[in-house]
Amino acid sequence: MTRTAPHHGPRPQAVLSPPPVPWTLGQLAMAQAVTPYRPVFLTVLAVTYCLVAIVPTRPWPSQIGGDMAAGGDSLDTLLMLGMLGLATVVLIERRHLALHLLARTWPLALTLAWFLASMAWADFPTLTLKRTAFLIIGYLIVLGLASGAHTPGQIPRVLAACFGGVILVNLVSVFVIPHLAVTDIGAAGMHGQKNIAGVVAMIGVVVLILALLRVRARTTGLVVLLALAVALAFLVLTRSKTSLGLVAVFVAFVLPLAAGLSFGRALGLALVLGAGLVVTLFLFISGLMGWGTPEMLEVLVGDPTFTSRTDIWAFVWDHISRNPVLGTGYGSFWDVGADNDPLRDAHSWLATVSLGIINQAHNGYLDVLLQAGVPGLLGLLLVVGRSLWRTVALMIRCQTVPGDWTAHALGFSLLSMLAVYNLMETALLSRVHMANQIFVLMVVLSERWSFAAAPVPHSGSRPATAAAPPPPRSAAHPSPGQ
Repeated sequence: MTRTAPHHGPRPQAVLSPPPVPWTLGQLAMAQAVTPYRPVFLTVLAVTYCLVAIVPTRPWPSQIGGDMAAGGDSLDTLLMLGMLGLATVVLIERRHLALHLLARTWPLALTLAWFLASMAWADFPTLTLKRTAFLIIGYLIVLGLASGAHTPGQIPRVLAACFGGVILVNLVSVFVIPHLAVTDIGAAGMHGQKNIAGVVAMIGVVVLILALLRVRARTTGLVVLLALAVALAFLVLTRSKTSLGLVAVFVAFVLPLAAGLSFGRALGLALVLGAGLVVTLFLFISGLMGWGTPEMLEVLVGDPTFTSRTDIWAFVWDHISRNPVLGTGYGSFWDVGADNDPLRDAHSWLATVSLGIINQAHNGYLDVLLQAGVPGLLGLLLVVGRSLWRTVALMIRCQTVPGDWTAHALGFSLLSMLAVYNLMETALLSRVHMANQIFVLMVVLSERWSFAAAPVPHSGSRPATAAAPPPPRSAAHPSPGQ
């Protein structure tokens, strides 16, 4: 029997692995971003959010207006709190991604914080608190939606289904209950106001056109095409000039620009230069004809007063000039009760308007300047500009990285059109306009898809920055024959 010679040297020491490198918030967020999350639960939350945004709590109202000083319908508040409860589940389970999105959407968060801080100088601080809280709750719900979304096309599919269904009900109601769904100035559907119905139809047309470009199955395509025809028919019946004009701009310019940015920078640049050429030619011709501003507006929109909006803007500007830096306090100007209604002091036909009929400046940028001052307006402009830049970058990225360009084009299109729409109606960061819910959703989603995702780690694994040590070599070598 062969015996091994005894080993008299020092015993080999075990090689210890270095401690694992801790994960950063960004790494944890990116790991969660590529992990699918409860698709049924998220779909329920997305459908609820969309329907609450576009379906009024009191559909087909018999009258418009009234004293809204209480801060809104209690059912609206209950629905928002219920959705916040659902979104909280996502926010807790995907807290790293949610915190990452909160940090990336800092312009919106700071703007809402400024609105809340305006309680300190608002004439009606309780209303400021309630109405800002409504916006903050909506923002948190959207953070939950974006944190749970797994692919860019997940939320747009829900939007297409919801808008298609609601617009179909609107169109049917025009013929079934015309005394409730049609006004003297256009079809209103279940919304009571033809301008609100128009913007619902406008957003629906944009969503459905891009959904049609996405579908591959013939049957699904036919269904989407039928829904698009219904949306276009209802949009025409609303006679909403602003929404009709924006749909024309979308088809003629925004959609081709989005396609150009997604498939070729040269095409996108050519479209931008072409639009600039059209504007230059119009200004050149108007100069030759000796047109002033009224004549140019007559050609472009048919009414230099924008349906008497200029009177409202002059009235609002007078109040802005009194405190342009801080404003009146968010939510502390319109709908503050019959005894404090600012329109009663107007030196024009505005003083005779029934209570609650006019509860906005019909220009969202003026309204924010009026209520939140210069910091509030700069915050809104930063939110719009940053989000548009994000969506443009996402569409350009589709040229080299396979992606869902229609989802990014949807964000770019809706942000662009709502930014223009906000010149005629107070929509962005408004507690009473449904378009704000869609706007905030597009803002957060633009950030959600703008950061690269990391591969899903295995349980207990170290991040890529921590290299595993090589296996230790044995100190004792067996002799031949052992």
